[in-house]
Amino acid sequence: MARVRFLGIVRDWMHCNRLEAPADALREVLQAMRETGGWRFEDRAFRNGGGLIPEMEFLVNGHNARFLQGADTVLKPEDEVVVFIHRSWAEVPFM
Repeated sequence: MARVRFLGIVRDWMHCNRLEAPADALREVLQAMRETGGWRFEDRAFRNGGGLIPEMEFLVNGHNARFLQGADTVLKPEDEVVVFIHRSWAEVPFM
């Protein structure tokens, strides 16, 4: 059972700040996020064609999944996954 925490805007999209997912790989966590977050998450986190937006970051025990095995990163029951959006200040609209 992977423990997943959501930070920032991802927390708003998911309507929760934590999720426990029966997952052996990061790909299964993503599927659980799609099921839990529904259309709101789906509409914002995925581009046309089903690809995940590049700003979405997944940390597995503090390590970026891009530098591990990506979506195929194997998870152990005690692992923690943190999900957030990485944006530069240039992309943040001013109020």
